[in-house]
Amino acid sequence: MTLPDRSGTCRRAPCLAVFAAPDRAAGRGPCLGRVCVVERAVAGAVELLHPARYRLRLDRAAPLCGLDQVRLQPGHDGAGVWVAIVDTGIDWRHPDFRDQRGRTRVAWLLDQTMPATGVHADLEALGGGAVFSREQLQDDLEGRGTVWPAGRDRIGHGTHVAGIVASGDAVYRGAAPAVELVVVKAVDIDQGGFGEDDILRGLAFADTVARRAGRPLVVNLSLGNQLGAHDGSEPLELALADLARQEGRAVVVAAGNEGDSAIHARAALPAVRPLRLGLQLPAVNPGTEASVLVDVWADSADGLRLVVEDPAGGRTSEVSSAGPNQLTREDPTGVVTAACAGQAAPFNGLWRCQVEITDQGGLSPAAGVWVLEVAGSGTRLDAWIAEFELGGAWPGFVDHVDPTVLVGPPATAQGVLAVGSFTNRVDWQDIGGKQQRVEGRVGERSWFSVLGPTRDGRPKPELLAPGWLVASTLSADSDPRRPDSLFYSGGSLRLVLADGRHALAGGTSMAAPLVAGVAAQLLQRQPRLSGRQLARLLSLSASGDEETGRDLFRPDWGFGRLWVPAALAGVAGDRPVDDRRSLCGITQRWMPPAGDVVWACAVPRDAGGRPLGEGLEVEFSAPGLRWAGPVVDLGGGLYGRRVAEAPRRGRQVSISCSARGVTFAARPCLQGAASYQEAFAGGLRGGGCSSAPPPEHPAAGLPGLLVLLMVLAGPRSRDLSGSCSRCSWKRCSRCRKNLPSWE
Repeated sequence: MTLPDRSGTCRRAPCLAVFAAPDRAAGRGPCLGRVCVVERAVAGAVELLHPARYRLRLDRAAPLCGLDQVRLQPGHDGAGVWVAIVDTGIDWRHPDFRDQRGRTRVAWLLDQTMPATGVHADLEALGGGAVFSREQLQDDLEGRGTVWPAGRDRIGHGTHVAGIVASGDAVYRGAAPAVELVVVKAVDIDQGGFGEDDILRGLAFADTVARRAGRPLVVNLSLGNQLGAHDGSEPLELALADLARQEGRAVVVAAGNEGDSAIHARAALPAVRPLRLGLQLPAVNPGTEASVLVDVWADSADGLRLVVEDPAGGRTSEVSSAGPNQLTREDPTGVVTAACAGQAAPFNGLWRCQVEITDQGGLSPAAGVWVLEVAGSGTRLDAWIAEFELGGAWPGFVDHVDPTVLVGPPATAQGVLAVGSFTNRVDWQDIGGKQQRVEGRVGERSWFSVLGPTRDGRPKPELLAPGWLVASTLSADSDPRRPDSLFYSGGSLRLVLADGRHALAGGTSMAAPLVAGVAAQLLQRQPRLSGRQLARLLSLSASGDEETGRDLFRPDWGFGRLWVPAALAGVAGDRPVDDRRSLCGITQRWMPPAGDVVWACAVPRDAGGRPLGEGLEVEFSAPGLRWAGPVVDLGGGLYGRRVAEAPRRGRQVSISCSARGVTFAARPCLQGAASYQEAFAGGLRGGGCSSAPPPEHPAAGLPGLLVLLMVLAGPRSRDLSGSCSRCSWKRCSRCRKNLPSWE
């Protein structure tokens, strides 16, 4: 349970002290932005919380995002930029992480699973572990040091992620092969996830060493969870938002891998009776440790009241925001712990309750439908199955299921890039020379890639990048024949590639580092860009086609696929406006973050489809519409103007935009639904409008634009094994076998 520690005493250290602003946190301990890791209560903190735990989000990628078109050009390798990776460690001895002279490109290594050595005492106190410099690592490579086994990566996730960013291999080359790495090993093979306090310490360490060296820094976090309000208000997210506001800093986060699950429910809170949320728990083998944690958030005027009902009809006593705030009930159906916060959360004003159902004396929780009965006086309730361990089986809601709002913390932080996944390859030759193939099509959205937006209506994920079956560096310490390896496939070596030093893995974990490498290239050219500017630039230079849709943003595809040439050209000075490539249309709810309102939006672009950036004079014209305010420069090349009154559904709206004397107009737009959720649930097809886009690069034609209210097909489940009885994949969509504790 992660409800705030309202005792003010930090009863179980460490705790996270969250302050109103970064300047109020200075000097309070290891801090990143407004969040500090503390051992006891401190004065002035807005909240004092126990750290949450985050889990991992689990070649041919270059042509799919245009990376191959810029690799041979000078100044497109990330030189001079550092990338911080908080993960499972790194095989820093691997040749992929050495320069042409054989010197390591790992600038600093922090291993939080090892005790401090005392060599870098101040940095070790900050990072909470053993710190090793480039010089120490190089001495070890040359046989003069004793660094090993620091950073040892037995899972293989961190090494694979680092390779996608920075590998110098001639074949499996990273997105930015000249960057230098700051690696934080924050978890070992026998730990269930990353402590939020450890992540914050690691990021504070990375930020500090980069500042001392005067280097721009990109942070990659291929980890996350479903715990929190999904609106950027978690402590780690607040700290990341503070970091992303700074010049020369960017943050890239994996969006999440729960896109084919029923772990989110959304409903209105009835005023006259409690809301009943059904939660289906599967049968679990006797003796299996089992637990499920449900996180509930609502905008109620007078708090929440909660009762839990087991499949046999037994009911707990009521817990409520007014008290009692917590209870535990033990009986043969399982141990139920329920709690409600005694006051609204300070950074979003929402009320929160949690329910945890665990095994009782070796007996798994009763299989069947459990009911969470929630009462309050609000307008909206969201619940997420935030954590679960059920022997590989999955729970799911049976009522009010909503497939959207699944981009999980910390990817919902403001100013960070949340990255989803599309398919990178479907066939390959393994180390034994055997040709392997899985079902699917290159370029399609990965079935596991989560849908946005955020709970507070911001567009996430920003974009999708190659993430399913990406080839990258294989850690020498990660044996693919062991179940604890990222590359485990039923004991076979079919995910290991022919050279034996690289392997395939999939997930939004693999999509995020490719974008992090591109962000490093952008900082190489413009070191003073902030993370927010980079996020906007990469979003608005993403490509669209018939599959991703001609919308400016869609909850499944974000702003489109990563397209590197457009992003890099976006920092290359003034260019004329092209009326065929510029975007002009109407959007509701997701862009910009202003709730249930209608905006006209424009992205002036050049002939190559590249956003022309900030500071332009943009005008909107829409006969019959009244405007609620002036044109707003939203940053990164996006401009908007709020409509005073939302058009009726079914009404056609004609709109045109202009910049630098060039008018770019959309065809009449038909509004098909009041919101994406309504359209999705009703199976409607909303209309859209765009100028006719001529053919463009092989991956996708850069869009002309249409309205956002297009309805997409639902998440597709896919069984990659061919037979569940022989499933050896991490995530078979039917039997869910072999699902590890990371994703």
